[in-house]
Amino acid sequence: MADIMKRLVLSKVEPLNDEERAIFAIAFKNVSGERRAAWRKIYSIERQETDRLDSSGQTMGDGDKDQQQPSMHRLALIRQYKSHIENELTFICTQVGDLMSFDCL
Repeated sequence: MADIMKRLVLSKVEPLNDEERAIFAIAFKNVSGERRAAWRKIYSIERQETDRLDSSGQTMGDGDKDQQQPSMHRLALIRQYKSHIENELTFICTQVGDLMSFDCL
């Protein structure tokens, strides 16, 4: 729906009417809301994994460091995915800002 609204904004010569603006807002609210929910979830997972690594690092001896490697790799993947979500959210927000500055809104 957001893509359709984007095409509508870019194709219109006159400003959007009230109903079209409401649909535009809902479309982008839904798209960004999904990413925000995903970010909150992955952030929570990241914190849990970091806390788990911190607590296990304090109790593990030097010989057990190899056991932390899979967890550190998991944390790196979590952070990579969180960054991906942040980039998507930034793109969506930039897109909305650009469309809002377009004369049709």
